[in-house]
Amino acid sequence: MKLLAVLGATKVAQRQRYMYEGKVYEEYFSFLALAKAKSIDDEAVYVMGTPDTLAMLRQPEFAIASVIQEQFIEVDDSVDALFERCMGLIEEETILDLTQGFRHLPMTLLLSGLASASHKRLGGIYYAKADNLTCKPAEASCNFTFITLQGYVDRSNLDAIIDNFSNSWVVPKLPVSLPSYAPVQVLLTTLSRHLLSNDLVQAVAAATKLQNLLEALKGSPLEYSLDPLSQEIAKIAALAHHNEARRLFYGAAHYYHRSLHLHAMTNLFEAVMALLDERVKSEKLNIVFFDLKEHRNKPCHEYKSAYKRRNCLKKGIKEFIEKSKKPHPLFNAAFQTKLKQLDKMRNNSAHAHATEKAEHAYAQELGVLFAYFKTHFA
Repeated sequence: MKLLAVLGATKVAQRQRYMYEGKVYEEYFSFLALAKAKSIDDEAVYVMGTPDTLAMLRQPEFAIASVIQEQFIEVDDSVDALFERCMGLIEEETILDLTQGFRHLPMTLLLSGLASASHKRLGGIYYAKADNLTCKPAEASCNFTFITLQGYVDRSNLDAIIDNFSNSWVVPKLPVSLPSYAPVQVLLTTLSRHLLSNDLVQAVAAATKLQNLLEALKGSPLEYSLDPLSQEIAKIAALAHHNEARRLFYGAAHYYHRSLHLHAMTNLFEAVMALLDERVKSEKLNIVFFDLKEHRNKPCHEYKSAYKRRNCLKKGIKEFIEKSKKPHPLFNAAFQTKLKQLDKMRNNSAHAHATEKAEHAYAQELGVLFAYFKTHFA
């Protein structure tokens, strides 16, 4: 664990009293109290300041460890240089102390900490708040209480996670540690994984759990960010109220509106096949296809496996339509043509070299198919 602190050259008359988690540490400077509270070795303490700051630390009455003096980082007026230096020093579990810096130092350290928090898990960001604002350290021993700013880092990261998910269903890998916020990140990550894996059943289950969690967070500081997320989660959770065919169709529509065209197309195909399977069963339609193993025209409904049954239906629907004496209201020549077009798109998209995926025409063609099949799910 490393401690990175900023320090000015303000005169300190005597040891100050710093409160951390109910225990008081008497030290001249906040970084010394925080280092002691966190059991951080002198070799891992880095102080940044001006030449005047270093001169102050070298005064015998403060008894600052020589290694801390040797590791002192002298800064100038360049904010950019200081920011880059801070970014280079911040590692996993680094603790930042913003208490006693001056001018641009605390803000620059804070901003570098926020930037680092996007890919590193900080040990904490602290500020020692004066209990009595009229007390002057240059004249007396004052009382301070360390407060953590980690919650604001978590809040910033979670806001970014929520915004990213609401727009793309993708969750960026940002650290969130507060117990009240971490479960939201965990469930969103789970939901994103299921959605991007085309597993709508598990996605709906995760969305339902997330709805309950978001409901409990109403009235929290995070509430203003939750409204668009809650609406998005509600759309996914609502798929639970539909049967398989309609769940897949409306799920495919959600993918399409997110421009996740490959997911949209595969779910639309599965939706159409589930609908065909459903209607064949309820209407007792006799669709057959030649089974190579059994060497006979086998009725599709005899297959127990949904995959085999629907594959049979896909192959046998053309002959069923051509031989039907009475046209079916849904399954007609137009249906067979659109199904064949959809299946071709699905097959082409399974190959990495498929050029259709890179063309604007792909989305347009898929939109036309959605418009056609929508009437079947009304």
